Amino acid sequence: MMPLAINASAAERPGKIYCYCRCPYDEVSEMIACDGEDCRIEWFHFECVGIMVPPKGKWYCPDCRKKHGIVQNNEYCD
Repeated sequence: MMPLAINASAAERPGKIYCYCRCPYDEVSEMIACDGEDCRIEWFHFECVGIMVPPKGKWYCPDCRKKHGIVQNNEYCD
């Protein structure tokens, strides 16, 4: 199963703040959703989390990896 990676237009919600950068909607940047059920941020810009292409399997943001004791993202992939 591929993680949910989108063009930002699919994640658009008026006034919603995304990512660590705290930026509003941006139609140019690609974004990825964290698969952590209780992720406080949920959507991240590829460049803000060091992603060039969507990873295979589930993807967890650095905060969720730390919270759940995941050392590397590939340890938590389906």
